[in-house]
Amino acid sequence: MPWETLGAEPTIRRFPPSPEAIERMLETMRWVLWLEEEERHLVWMRAERHRWRDICARFGCDRTTAWRRWQRALSIVADRLNGEQGTV
Repeated sequence: MPWETLGAEPTIRRFPPSPEAIERMLETMRWVLWLEEEERHLVWMRAERHRWRDICARFGCDRTTAWRRWQRALSIVADRLNGEQGTV
């Protein structure tokens, strides 16, 4: 009945991604392949907005160490994108 759906959650309409969005995602996935497996997990956990506490528990380190590892992984990708492959 119409009054039963009045308080229901609104339906979420998702549209298929554009070809440009798919290309950007595939390019990002190629960048992640430059990292070691643990670095990939760390980068994706931050991309998914996991809390540092959860990341620290996953990797068995403190927040500062996890942050430094995350920064290093991002710098590896940035260096490769900038063509400075010998600085890793």
